[in-house]
Amino acid sequence: MAAPRPKLLIDRLPAHPSGAALMPVIERLRTGPHKVTLDASQVETLSPTGLEALLVIAATQEGRDDGFALQNASEAFLAELRMYGVRPEQLKGLPT
Repeated sequence: MAAPRPKLLIDRLPAHPSGAALMPVIERLRTGPHKVTLDASQVETLSPTGLEALLVIAATQEGRDDGFALQNASEAFLAELRMYGVRPEQLKGLPT
């Protein structure tokens, strides 16, 4: 029997994403395969727990080969990544 096809999961990140704000996305990953697309256009700041949650989501999706992308990254979001020493290419789907 073939594996179920991943469902498309699209969410817009809040202006100040934290780990708690991203828990609903992580919880939905437990229900089966999903192709995750997160819109980062509204992000103004990124908490350390928010970064951790994004890295967990990206690693989980890469490990399961289900697909993960961050789209429309705001300049503030990219600046926050640089501040934490994270290269945009570490999160699939971001411009380099």
